[in-house]
Amino acid sequence: MRARIHRGSKEIGGSCIESEESGQRILLDLGLPLSAESNTPRFLPAVSGLDGNDPSLHGILISHPHLDHYGLLAHVSPKVKIGLGKTARRVLRAASDFVPVEWPLPNVGWDYCSRNSFDVGPFHVTPYLVDHSAYDA
Repeated sequence: MRARIHRGSKEIGGSCIESEESGQRILLDLGLPLSAESNTPRFLPAVSGLDGNDPSLHGILISHPHLDHYGLLAHVSPKVKIGLGKTARRVLRAASDFVPVEWPLPNVGWDYCSRNSFDVGPFHVTPYLVDHSAYDA
């Protein structure tokens, strides 16, 4: 397995890590940088498949619902599957009427439940609930 840190190793926020195994990929987070004054596509990292046209990208797994971890989903094709905690997804949907339009609702994908493993292509994923200021992190 190979990992590429697109953003987040030298700054707080804007997390984005690409994992690749045998030519198959997933992203871990696609966050808006904390320094961003607006949510525009210019902050997207150079990742093939965010437009939904590269089948080697199996989807994006979001660690928790803070914009610096999921904010750039507003610029991802609806064809790209998004993983997120089940309750976090419900909270984001419930809040969607009260936030600006450029703040994204995650696409359909995987709904995590702590300690319940699932497979995404060649990746075996086991989410763990952690103590964090974002609910269902």
